[in-house]
Amino acid sequence: MSQERDYSPQIRRDLVFSKLYLEAKSFEIPMTHLVNQIVAEKLGQYQVKRIVPRPRN
Repeated sequence: MSQERDYSPQIRRDLVFSKLYLEAKSFEIPMTHLVNQIVAEKLGQYQVKRIVPRPRN
C-alpha cells in the first residue's frame, strides 16, 4: 500500500524541496528567497514532466 501516488504534485514538490533544503542547511549553504523560488520552479517543471497524468473518467 504505497501512499506516494496519492500525493499531489504540490505536496511532492514540497517534500523534495524540504529534503534539498535540509541537505543545503546541513552544508550551511545560504539559500536566499530568490534561490528558493528558482529551485521550486525548476522542481515544478521537473515534476510536471515526470508525473504521468491519470486518465480522467
